[in-house]
Amino acid sequence: MNPLELLPIAVVFFVVLVVPGPDFLIVTRAALSGRQNGLFAGLGVATAILVWAASTKLGLTLLFERFAWLYGSLKLLGAAYLIYLGVQTWRAASQSRAATALEREVLQISPLAAWKQGFLTNISNPKAVVFFGSIFTALVPSHLPAWGISIAVLVPPLLAVLWFTLVALLFSTGVIQRIFLRVRKTLDRVAGAVMMLFGVRLLAER
Repeated sequence: MNPLELLPIAVVFFVVLVVPGPDFLIVTRAALSGRQNGLFAGLGVATAILVWAASTKLGLTLLFERFAWLYGSLKLLGAAYLIYLGVQTWRAASQSRAATALEREVLQISPLAAWKQGFLTNISNPKAVVFFGSIFTALVPSHLPAWGISIAVLVPPLLAVLWFTLVALLFSTGVIQRIFLRVRKTLDRVAGAVMMLFGVRLLAER
C-alpha cells in the first residue's frame, strides 16, 4: 500500500475538522477551565470520530439506510443535546461574578466530564454519519487490504487528536485566559447561541 493513497482522506478531513463547529466550541470552553480539561475534551471528540470511522467500515451506514428511524432518532438526540449545551452556556453567562482570576471556577469540570462532553457532542452529531458514510467511504481505496483499511480508519481520529491538542494548548494559555475573562459573558452568549442554532438547524433539516 502506498501511504500517499491516504493523503486525500487526511486533507479532506482536516479541512472539515478545522471549520469551527460544536466540537471546537466544546474543546475551547473546556480548555478555558484548564489545559488538562481541554486535552480530555479533544480526546473525547477523537474517540467518537474513531467510533464513527470504524462503524462505517463495519456497515453502520447500511443499517441507517435500512432503518431510517435510527438515523432520525440520532438526529433528534443530537439536536436536543446541542440545544441543552447552548442553554446551559447561555445561563452561565447570566451569572453575575466579578471578573477575577478565580472566575475560571465557573467553567471548572473534571477531565472525565470534559471527555464525556467531547465524546457526546461528536457522537450525537448526525453530520458525522453523512461524512463517514459518503465522503470518507468514497476516499478509502477499494483495493486496500484489511490492515490498510485499519490505518485509514485511524487517520481521522489521529488528526483530531493533533488539532484539538493545539486548540487546547492555545486556549489554556494565560493570555487567552485573561482575554476571555474580560469578555466571558459575551462569548458565552455567542457560544450558547451558536450551539442552540446548530441544534435547531438539525431539527429543521429533512
